[in-house]
Amino acid sequence: MPGIEGESGRLTAEAEWKRSFVTDDGLVLTPLLALQGDVDYLKASSASLDAINNMATNLGQQDDMRSSFARFMATAGLEMRWPVLFSMASGSSHVIEPMAQVFVRPNEQYVGGLAVPNEDAQSMVFDATTLFERDKFSGYDRVEGGSRANVGFRYSGSYNNGWGTNAIFGQSYQIGGENSFAAPDLVNVGANSGLDTTKSDYVGLFGISSPNGFAASISGRFDEQTFENRRTEVKAAYSGLPVSLSAKYAFIQAQPLYGFTTDRHEVTLGASTHLAENWRVFGTGTYDLQENLLVRDGVGFAYNDSCFTYLMTYSQSRDLNTREVSQSIGFNLSFRTLGDFGSSTNGVDTIQ
Repeated sequence: MPGIEGESGRLTAEAEWKRSFVTDDGLVLTPLLALQGDVDYLKASSASLDAINNMATNLGQQDDMRSSFARFMATAGLEMRWPVLFSMASGSSHVIEPMAQVFVRPNEQYVGGLAVPNEDAQSMVFDATTLFERDKFSGYDRVEGGSRANVGFRYSGSYNNGWGTNAIFGQSYQIGGENSFAAPDLVNVGANSGLDTTKSDYVGLFGISSPNGFAASISGRFDEQTFENRRTEVKAAYSGLPVSLSAKYAFIQAQPLYGFTTDRHEVTLGASTHLAENWRVFGTGTYDLQENLLVRDGVGFAYNDSCFTYLMTYSQSRDLNTREVSQSIGFNLSFRTLGDFGSSTNGVDTIQ
């Protein structure tokens, strides 16, 4: 079920408060309170409603799709960090930061059934960059619920020649309530993600950066019992005027419950260039080496100044099994002090 035919909409409001306190021993304590509320509506076609009903029957789940609903999520959290700085005789300095977070919240509403038209939270990547996120879903249609703890460490180093290093390693634990990543939805997001068990997979990252704009990193996700490699990404990028370039290789182990029955080996190339002081154009493409298929590509332009950012994109994605092409046109407008809003339209064609 890649999407629902028809119309859907969501109005989301979100508020967050947090404040850091530093003890005499250097321990940084950051309490957090957050509240998110949504009002959703759906006007699905009869064909989509029939497909959802069949899917619910096959999965043994509730078919509780409704035309409108409201929900909320309240979170109380505490983050604890203890950064330790030490210097070397060579002039380099390093910070090692053990870190733990605890988030207490109720279960995600409407979870465990097929009530939510998941349009913007279908991508599920758990890695070191999302380890310490309060909500690890990629969009607003799904909201992480249940109580969770994230534990690990961060490291950063700087050298007198201008180079830098950084690293992250850790694990996440579901400590109470229902695990949102183990609960199915229309696209079964969260399945085989490494977060769908009580103890998550391990995630780690190591990166380097140079003073001339070059940066590279390697990251991975490893089984929490056997330490088997589940996902690996190797990235390299150059950021400079007027052109920025990036390249990435990704190995992603098969995720059959998420719709990918075989391992994936993907190469992604991207480029961006400035046309004027505040304008840039960019493009990207991802090629699957296993299937010999351009699975994603896109182009866009952006305007950025001290007040707001405007982004316009056109992208295509191709299903590995059916070779169907999904097209998307979207925009996003972000105000520095007010927030974001945007929209996208989607269509599906078949490769001849």
